[in-house]
Amino acid sequence: MGLIITEGTYVPHPAAGVYADVPHFYGEQSLAGWKRVVEEVHRADGKIFSQLWHVGLVPASDGAFRPGAMGPSGLAKPGKKIAEPMTQRDIDDVVRAFGEAARSAEHLGFDGVEIHGAHGYLLDQFFWDGTNRRTVSMAAILLRAPVSQWK
Repeated sequence: MGLIITEGTYVPHPAAGVYADVPHFYGEQSLAGWKRVVEEVHRADGKIFSQLWHVGLVPASDGAFRPGAMGPSGLAKPGKKIAEPMTQRDIDDVVRAFGEAARSAEHLGFDGVEIHGAHGYLLDQFFWDGTNRRTVSMAAILLRAPVSQWK
């Protein structure tokens, strides 16, 4: 195998995810496990990227929205308000969480990271959520953020 890209891993943000079976990319125990994975992949002469993920405003598998869930507009669909719209501070906190996860990946020896920005999850929500006037603000901030801001 030349390159392995992990499945989505939650960044260290309280609202990053609602699915219990998704691995975290924060916390001592989780990061120790990822370190072992990186070592084994490198031992086999492979490369590995971590896919960093924040699901945004999506329901859990039971269809319920969890307390603290957040999305650009706070709407699950037009007219269905679930939460307050994200503030600039919320956006900045999520950007910092992605940066912290990227720093952890570098520290653990990952060969890179992939930022999950599709399939209706948080970054994608900023592109298609027509109810929010700041539609691309978080994605633009995250993608333009200098590496020095993440370190």
